[in-house]
Amino acid sequence: MPENPLIAALRLVFGPMVERAKDWPPVLAFGLPAIVAVLLIAVLSPFLSTGVLLLVGGVIFMILACYIVVVYREIPSRSESKYQKPVATINQPFKNKPVDRTILCNGTATGIQDNMHLWLAVETYDKKVRIWPKEGELVVNKANDCWSSTIFEDGATQQFSIAVYLADNVGHQFILDWLEAGRLKGEYGELMGINGTERLTRVEGLTLS
Repeated sequence: MPENPLIAALRLVFGPMVERAKDWPPVLAFGLPAIVAVLLIAVLSPFLSTGVLLLVGGVIFMILACYIVVVYREIPSRSESKYQKPVATINQPFKNKPVDRTILCNGTATGIQDNMHLWLAVETYDKKVRIWPKEGELVVNKANDCWSSTIFEDGATQQFSIAVYLADNVGHQFILDWLEAGRLKGEYGELMGINGTERLTRVEGLTLS
């Protein structure tokens, strides 16, 4: 049985809009269909009697109300699914184990956005926290969420940790400038903290063998 022409017209008008609206800002997602509904009724009004027009208008706004309910539920869920909190792991080296001065490090990282940066750093806890970022921003393989890097440690203290830091653009630039200043001086000053960064994970109790 052929579809009712009015239902077919409404499906044609609102169908693509429902799909696209899931990615629209709420104001546009809800406002544009309402405007389309009003214009549709205005276009039909010269051809319909008042009673039929009221009936058609009621049907259109009922469909619009259903549309708004569906999109209202979809927009938050879509937004939440798009955001993934940054998470990182260190699989190597192992906690409370001796390591060589050349240390192979690897792990995983997910939820790292384009404006975020990952860095390895050595931390010590001799009365106060001291941080030394290590050369080379971490690059995450998008195929398997893995990263790997080799760092060098000269043993500032007997025991230390290796941490993965998440940096925004400010923290990233600070680390780059700090590394460059250290290369020019031939020594790297200790840091008590780095603005624009957040430690995601660390492995503790490392000692040089």
